[in-house]
Amino acid sequence: MGFISLPLLSQAQSSASTPKFVKFGKIPPFSFTAVGKKTFTNKNIKEGVPTMIFLFSVDCSHCQHMTKESVENIDKFKHAQILMITPFNYKQMYAYYRGFGLQKYQNIITMGSDPTRKLNMFYDQRYYPGIYIYDAEGHLAFHHEGDIDINSLAKYLK
Repeated sequence: MGFISLPLLSQAQSSASTPKFVKFGKIPPFSFTAVGKKTFTNKNIKEGVPTMIFLFSVDCSHCQHMTKESVENIDKFKHAQILMITPFNYKQMYAYYRGFGLQKYQNIITMGSDPTRKLNMFYDQRYYPGIYIYDAEGHLAFHHEGDIDINSLAKYLK
């Protein structure tokens, strides 16, 4: 009778359960409609700058709280770029953008609408907000879904 050693079994399970975005390890190809109804793609990302992809819902209280905290602590993100992407339509996204005064931070924040939810599916997102941080070379450095302290994110975006 044969048997499998537990370390091999757990390695096989963890490899099979590793999310595709972790395996991919870098910023994925994407496209969304940014403020001004311009198309924004992964090719528009500034090179050599840490990037946070913030997937949010306009009606999510956790997302609203995190947006407010980000704006109040915007200096912690001044050496990064933040892409805020929602699956809600352009009109709802734009109302959120204006409501939080994000137009003041165009050099840091790019906001857009992606009703196709391609990034949500790529990240297999289950909870809002979804946070995916990439280092200056474009490699995945951190990811988290749900509430998180702004200071925990800022350390990855210096």
